[in-house]
Amino acid sequence: MQILIFWPLMFLKLSYVGMALALNCNVPLNKEGAEAKDWKKGKPVRVLRNWKLQKHSKYAPKEGIRYDGIYKVVKYYKEKGLSGFYVWRYLFRRDDPAPAPWEEGGQEFDVIYPPNYHEALALEQEVKQKNATAKESKSAKNKATKVKTESPKKQQQDAKRKANTLDDFLKGNSPKKAKIVEYKVPDDIEELITSDEDNVKLWNECKDAAKNGKSSFLQKVEQIFMCVCCQEVVHLPVTTECKHNICKACFKRSFSCQIYNCPHCRYDLGENYRLVVNEKLGQALKMLFPGYDAGR
Repeated sequence: MQILIFWPLMFLKLSYVGMALALNCNVPLNKEGAEAKDWKKGKPVRVLRNWKLQKHSKYAPKEGIRYDGIYKVVKYYKEKGLSGFYVWRYLFRRDDPAPAPWEEGGQEFDVIYPPNYHEALALEQEVKQKNATAKESKSAKNKATKVKTESPKKQQQDAKRKANTLDDFLKGNSPKKAKIVEYKVPDDIEELITSDEDNVKLWNECKDAAKNGKSSFLQKVEQIFMCVCCQEVVHLPVTTECKHNICKACFKRSFSCQIYNCPHCRYDLGENYRLVVNEKLGQALKMLFPGYDAGR
């Protein structure tokens, strides 16, 4: 299933982000707008959807922000908006081999919340409720009797105290800290990790981070297995003799320039070095970050 997305941008002139999107369309840049005949040859754009779009689109997630896959720009054009001002609109079409989250076979993942998020939200609601109750009580009291109102200075002090209470809670200074649940790596991924003998030390570092939850584990994996060349999670990873992981495509570009050193530590690999993909590592990363290799 493919869908169409219209994305309005408030630029009278085609510039900044607007021009960047226009350049992704498979057609020469035109400041009046253009449409690609073969839109699939355009440059890929990764699309994220926010839950706040639910009132505009049935494809929006129920909560949080969701990665929806690779899209291509079909056309872009200038149009007068409801307020009478011109806006740039961009027509996107999905071009991702992986099923969309709303399609059969598509994957939906649990939202990863920051530490103490729910507790902070509950505290904020509690503060709002107390303020509302106090306001109602004060209003009722003022109707019955004439009371002396608080000075502006006192009101500022109260507001500052409440703000500090919420800030302290978010910073972890509250005695009611959220319990951190250790993340257990699924068995199928654990099997791949164990069989990746070339990266035992690196995976052990990742597992140590799992003690602080799933978010901490994934961040560590992303950090450790980032290609030093493209600064992305390694795709078709080649594990070198010096135990560094580089994308095969990045290695090929380096070798094409007759540079036969490890990009990470400059270890001399030699002109005849074979670029063998570490399949175990590649499969594990695909399972941890579904769709990350799309368009690469």
